[in-house]
Amino acid sequence: MGFNSGERHRRFTEPFRDETIQYVENLRKAGVPVDFELYKGYYHGFDIIQPNAEVSKKAISVFIDSFKYAVDHYFAEQTAKR
Repeated sequence: MGFNSGERHRRFTEPFRDETIQYVENLRKAGVPVDFELYKGYYHGFDIIQPNAEVSKKAISVFIDSFKYAVDHYFAEQTAKR
């Protein structure tokens, strides 16, 4: 038993799609606030391969905004060790 080419393409377009969706659902069930966007029809790394596409610009912006939020709210101040 193997995959037909269409099934393989669908399954391997985003290798951790199903696991990520399950993880997000589990976090939400546990009461953890989660922002999650699924870009249906786009393959893994689309934003890197086609950075000037409008959908890529949106995805990159969401990533940068999320990272800035995490830095402002979750990173502990680091002290230098001597």
